[in-house]
Amino acid sequence: MKKAITLLIVCAALYLPSAVRADEPQPDPNVSFGFVLTGGYTSIWQRIGSQNDWGWGYLAGGGFVFEKMFTNRLGIHTGLSYIYSMTNIEPGDDIHAQATMHSLMAPLYLIVSANRGIFSFNFLTGLDIMVITDCSMHGDSDMLPNKTAAVTQYLSPAQFGLAAGFNFKFRVAHYVDYYFGFIGDFYVSSFERQHEGYDSYAHIYDGRLMTGVLFRTNLFPMPEK
Repeated sequence: MKKAITLLIVCAALYLPSAVRADEPQPDPNVSFGFVLTGGYTSIWQRIGSQNDWGWGYLAGGGFVFEKMFTNRLGIHTGLSYIYSMTNIEPGDDIHAQATMHSLMAPLYLIVSANRGIFSFNFLTGLDIMVITDCSMHGDSDMLPNKTAAVTQYLSPAQFGLAAGFNFKFRVAHYVDYYFGFIGDFYVSSFERQHEGYDSYAHIYDGRLMTGVLFRTNLFPMPEK
């Protein structure tokens, strides 16, 4: 009998704290997921010692995004996007070429948010990780008209960049936000696999608009406790 009473007391001691915690209100997850479309201008900056004259080109792409807000002010933004880009290049006199790239890009940004009602202004800054999956060069000259060559093997496939920008969000439905903004990227790693040292690095940079939709797991801004 004593053993049965002791067992009941132990079970009650284990059950009651969990039951009390279950009755307590749980914090909102404040997680969002959705999709993004992006497009803008891109080019390559060669430090010194290059005979290539890189001009402006364009980029376009889209993918998925994920956000987690820790407070009404701070959070993180990440995701995965496919990027298509084309950049003009003039490697010599009377030679015109275009470099076409296919890439996958994953951002990791800090969000600093200012909120008012259904509107939010987000300052974004952080890192970009880009993997170049394919690159080809199409040239046109008197000696080699309309020739295309694969050049992926001559490039550094993994690119690491710094990013900064902003976006505006506003609630269009109970748990749905529409957003648009601008991001500038500068990739600090060398675009070319073979180079003559740090001073001869070539760097990708771009400025792009973005727009998309986020689906939230709870209302944002979160109500003050």
